[in-house]
Amino acid sequence: TVMQGDDVFITIRVRSTDNQRHDDIAVIDLLPGGFEIDRPSIRDAQSWSPEYIDIREDRLVYYGSVGSSAVEIRYKARLTTSGEFVVPAVYANAMYDESLKGHSESSKITVAKNQ
Repeated sequence: TVMQGDDVFITIRVRSTDNQRHDDIAVIDLLPGGFEIDRPSIRDAQSWSPEYIDIREDRLVYYGSVGSSAVEIRYKARLTTSGEFVVPAVYANAMYDESLKGHSESSKITVAKNQ
């Protein structure tokens, strides 16, 4: 449980499981309802240099190459709305090879109303 109005850091780790380097990978991070992206934090705290980052209101999409060493995507989000929310799975897909894909598990988060 976290408090409404707080900032949280989101960390995503991505790697190839076949010890190969794969190009043209899209990593899609759908945000739970009530989360607002802190845009400046997106480019500041990356251990990975994606070729492009598509920032939308409800998601971040990173495009780049992934190898066998884990890379880390990290950014900050503000919790704007109280309630219980589903944290969607993060997906990674090769844009030109349908056989390359992966995802995390989904979970839940409770945002308590700030008194």
